[in-house]
Amino acid sequence: MQQAGEEQVLADVEWSGRKPLTLHVWEALCVASMLFVWACVPLLVVVVGPLLLLCPSTYWLVLPLLAWTFFDRHAGYTGGRRPLGLRGTRFARGILGYYPLRVVRAAGCELDPRRNYILDAHPHGFMQLATLGAVLLSEKVPAAFPGMTFRAAGASYLVHLPIVREVALSLGTISSSERSIRHALQHPGHGLALLVMSGAKEETLRLSDDSYNLYLKRRGFCRVALLEGASLVPVLIFGKIHAYRQPFKNLSSWFHQKTGWRLVLPFGRGIFQPYLGPLPHRVPHTYVIGAPLLVDRTENPTKEQIEDLHERYVEKLKQLYEEYSPKLHSGNVPLNKGSLLLSLCQKHSRVKRHSRKFCQNVRTMPEFLIKIRALLKVVILRTYFVIDCLSSTECQNKFSALRGT
Repeated sequence: MQQAGEEQVLADVEWSGRKPLTLHVWEALCVASMLFVWACVPLLVVVVGPLLLLCPSTYWLVLPLLAWTFFDRHAGYTGGRRPLGLRGTRFARGILGYYPLRVVRAAGCELDPRRNYILDAHPHGFMQLATLGAVLLSEKVPAAFPGMTFRAAGASYLVHLPIVREVALSLGTISSSERSIRHALQHPGHGLALLVMSGAKEETLRLSDDSYNLYLKRRGFCRVALLEGASLVPVLIFGKIHAYRQPFKNLSSWFHQKTGWRLVLPFGRGIFQPYLGPLPHRVPHTYVIGAPLLVDRTENPTKEQIEDLHERYVEKLKQLYEEYSPKLHSGNVPLNKGSLLLSLCQKHSRVKRHSRKFCQNVRTMPEFLIKIRALLKVVILRTYFVIDCLSSTECQNKFSALRGT
């Protein structure tokens, strides 16, 4: 564990100092761990399960699982299950080392085991495995906060889909509904740090790889915090916006202007190449846990009390960004304090440069593969450029003018 003044940097996986052969084996383990959660589990649910159910000779294999899912359907709303204890296992270290992840405990961040806390993380992003892993799979985070139990609230489908729910519940995930969160805060009543992501799908739809767009209009978590007396802890995730690229921004903006719907086309990396695929890019993620905002229990909170707590929370979040953004990024612009939708731009960020250097250090390829990769990169980038130009507003205006003449 490193210490810098009063802040602490917690990292479960260290990449430096590994031998080349060990590094390649470790890299393969990290990709395999991510592939298992991202591809194997959904494949079992979407493809294998329905095929077994439709086949007359194998449908009986699926019926017990469906019966158990129905019988245990309330588990995600009544506190979930006791975690299996995956912290420190090779699977957990593989997930944490994929990006890799780093957790920074900000100065003044002290969690009292006699109280409950709601950790609200921003931005939401396309994939929450990194966010859940930082809290539910890390060994250093619970060690830094002795006496605290860490849980996470996720989308309702995580606690309903067969097989998926077993993985989610075994990690310590519960439903993000108000009923579920209040039940978790009431039992046992103290020493719980519950991770939520109030931005939800609104932040996902507004996600951009060159700016932080935080959706801060929700106040339900403030109301629950007042009802249960749970203190609020702001959490900012630096680097998460670079996990997926969005090359068709102009097309998405044009589609949103015409239809009112947001078109999100994220591009990740593949298993053997880093340019196109469903897996997230291996960009370092830094989680900054801020100082808690103490909240007293209020039986019937008024609208003014909820609004006051929300304003104080937003101000805490802004202060956290202004304090740690210069340490993690360069060339950022001031916050837009006139809006609840914060656009924290960082177009020339240090994260991008660090991620390129990180990928170059841990990846060595034969010469012919390097040439093929360079050729594919040129073709893909030129295709993106042509489509992006054709979908721009200026190009559309020129086409309209030509059509008019």
